[in-house]
Amino acid sequence: MKVFISSVRRGLASERDYLPDLIRAIGHEPSRFEDFGARNATSRGACLEGVSQADAYVLLLGQHYGDEMEDSGVSATEEEFNVAQQRGIPILVFKKTGVTYDATQQDFIRRLGDYQQGRFWAEYTDEKTLGVLVARALHGLDVPPPPLAY
Repeated sequence: MKVFISSVRRGLASERDYLPDLIRAIGHEPSRFEDFGARNATSRGACLEGVSQADAYVLLLGQHYGDEMEDSGVSATEEEFNVAQQRGIPILVFKKTGVTYDATQQDFIRRLGDYQQGRFWAEYTDEKTLGVLVARALHGLDVPPPPLAY
């Protein structure tokens, strides 16, 4: 299963660096912007394509929302979340505790937690706690294997 890891890097670097090896160790294929390398696409296009090819989406919420795009008015992370939501793939949300969220991130968290259209999330304190939560959540997903390619 391809798992896209989405968040800003600022304030979440240790989590973003920890998760790929853990996701591989439990038999899945991680994807995140740090691994894309040189390609003939914009950074934004590559990230949104990464979400489009994923079987599951992991959203990490830290203290920073990220820079808003001029044309969409939302951060890259929220754009990625929107693509995952539109595709209907499993979305797993993890919120870091013990930090002060900037105002825009507080608003995003409030919208994410909306009772009618929002999502539940798990809270974590460090990358090791996050790793256990992500492994449990991925294990609980019932995602069919990709079709055979000939």
